[in-house]
Amino acid sequence: MARIGRPPKPDAVKALTGTLRRDRMLADAVRFPAGCPTPPAHLKGPAKRVWGTLAPLLSDAGVLSQGQAVALEGMCQAYAAAIQADENIRRKGRVVKTPNGQLQISPWESLSKQRWSEVRQWCIEFGMTPAAQGKVSSTKKPGDAAADFLFGGAPLVAIAGGKGKPEE
Repeated sequence: MARIGRPPKPDAVKALTGTLRRDRMLADAVRFPAGCPTPPAHLKGPAKRVWGTLAPLLSDAGVLSQGQAVALEGMCQAYAAAIQADENIRRKGRVVKTPNGQLQISPWESLSKQRWSEVRQWCIEFGMTPAAQGKVSSTKKPGDAAADFLFGGAPLVAIAGGKGKPEE
């Protein structure tokens, strides 16, 4: 049976946003051991690279634990499939000829769209979209690994009055 309404927020997300209260904690919520899971041995290519990038970042942010390795694997596999579909579109084109000579949209277009949609859903689950990030405040300070990855290691500086001078 389908659930009606929004799914409940995990306690970790409530703690990061500052809205966690003991009387609203999920008593029967599953708790996984903290830590960065190791990548599965069968991950290859883009899936393994995205795991190596995201797993430490998500773990440091407190969003990924040992028990969520399968979810991250799903995201990595979807990402790899999306990249492969996009590569096939680049090689074979967006339009293909059918055996009877008619033109049609490449089946890789549909696959690419599905896989990127799946990646987007996984990103939402891990709080990695701009809208999802707005709901979670990080406890990390500038200069940490996550900030370096997201902002290229440069500190965020507000521009004062449009004159190009950083605020002090």
